[in-house]
Amino acid sequence: MNLGSISSVAAYSTAQATNEAKGEAGLKVLKQATDLQADLALQLIQSISPGQAADPIGNLGQNVSVRV
Repeated sequence: MNLGSISSVAAYSTAQATNEAKGEAGLKVLKQATDLQADLALQLIQSISPGQAADPIGNLGQNVSVRV
């Protein structure tokens, strides 16, 4: 048996396992961030009152300040 090749295989196997664990952790963080953004977007949509969404022209120009 060649101990050099055995240690190389072990090092490669350890590196692969580490890379897979890092990849899984990265995907978990990405999913959590995406879920958080989806929740925040839903809260924003729900915070808009139906009157604002149903009558967009009725409020036109109410919050406009013009200075010359």
